[in-house]
Amino acid sequence: MNKNVQSAVLLAIVCLICGGLCLVATGGMRQFLFALFALGSMTWLLIWFPEGVVAAYLFGGRMHDARLLFEDIPMSLNQLLMLAIVYLLVVHRDRLFLSMRMWSMRGFVFFVVWMSLSLLWSMGPEYGRYKVIAYTGVVLPALACQVVLVLWRGNLRYAVVSMWGIGVALTVLGLIKLAPAIGMGSIPRLAVLGGGPNIYARMVGMGLLFSVGALAYLWRSKKADFDVPSSVRLPLLIGLGTLALVSAPAFLFAQSRGPAIALVLSLVLYILVLSKADLRRTVLVVLVIAAIFWAASFSLVVSGVGDFSRTRFDSANESNWNTYEARLDFADQTLDVVVDYPRAGVGVGGWPVALYGIDFRHYPHNFFLEVASELGVFVAGLVFVLFVTQTILAFRTCLVGVPTIDNELLLLCSVGFIYTLIAGLVTGDLVDSRAVWQFLLLMELGRRLAAFGPSFGLLPRDPSRTETG
Repeated sequence: MNKNVQSAVLLAIVCLICGGLCLVATGGMRQFLFALFALGSMTWLLIWFPEGVVAAYLFGGRMHDARLLFEDIPMSLNQLLMLAIVYLLVVHRDRLFLSMRMWSMRGFVFFVVWMSLSLLWSMGPEYGRYKVIAYTGVVLPALACQVVLVLWRGNLRYAVVSMWGIGVALTVLGLIKLAPAIGMGSIPRLAVLGGGPNIYARMVGMGLLFSVGALAYLWRSKKADFDVPSSVRLPLLIGLGTLALVSAPAFLFAQSRGPAIALVLSLVLYILVLSKADLRRTVLVVLVIAAIFWAASFSLVVSGVGDFSRTRFDSANESNWNTYEARLDFADQTLDVVVDYPRAGVGVGGWPVALYGIDFRHYPHNFFLEVASELGVFVAGLVFVLFVTQTILAFRTCLVGVPTIDNELLLLCSVGFIYTLIAGLVTGDLVDSRAVWQFLLLMELGRRLAAFGPSFGLLPRDPSRTETG
């Protein structure tokens, strides 16, 4: 074990000890131990895994949100994460400027700038300000940092692992919360860390997607293009399969129908794309997905709930039809707003004011309808064209590319983009749908990596590095 690994392990142990002790300590010692845990963990991430800072901040994230405050300590974990992101952006400022050559980055920056300008004519100044703060204070710096870190690494692996790690962590926390309720026959919608069931389901579903994709790739990969020694390949296969199965009840008991629809459709798309290149691997994925659905059904029996008729997934349940009809009403009302204000919309946050005369968090539950009504048809059209062109280019690359790990990561990010976009078309608002932009940027980076190698078509080629990074 070299000195770098020894230092990483030692600091990680110290952080875990401090974190554990602060749970049982009291008074000033509790504050001191938590401060050590926070600062030590941040230092560890900055040195060895800065992508983890971005992933944690994107999930934890709103500038004015005090959920991550720790008692009387004046600085929240969100603010500490933000300082780390600013530091990374300064260190990698050259790559930050280069990232503006990406069409997705240009479109994203234009979108955020237009959102900010729309406050000048917004009919919903309070909620409009909330959206702008969330994007300019959370989404924009975090995603810019994620892009520059990918350019620095020369591959997508660390970025994907960081997002997958958040999904896994939330899955574990959800299962821990679910365990005491097993056998009670009635389980409330599952959510952790104050994020709400919809956000929780989106993140767990994303982790489940990545687990299935990693399992499929690892199962077929026996060559040197995968960096894991063959001696640990079987344990990894077992671990990924187990993780995919235990993710099923965590996702199910969030009882969020929008992410469920998105997950099913994105898995179908993943199977279709995969079947073009590798039929045997497609069969494995279908079997794994069947096992996941079985695990979800079995968890209903074990929990005492019985079957889907006692959850929000019951197709005959009146609440399903109420939700469906509400979406249709929102769409019809939103189209009226678009017709009345086609050029620049009613301003960010203006949708509930235009329809109901109130300024609070209310939205049409559809990404494009929200953009069209609040920012105008022109902006919505540009965003739509950007999404469509980047998706077509990415999947075309997936279908003609060689089966390397970089191509696999491109496929996962492309399916992840479809997953988050579909979820954004039926649930949540612009702030909830920020992962749409995250996957769009990663999808273009993955496509550029497949076409140009670690230069991404942005950086000068480095002959000392391989084409796959």
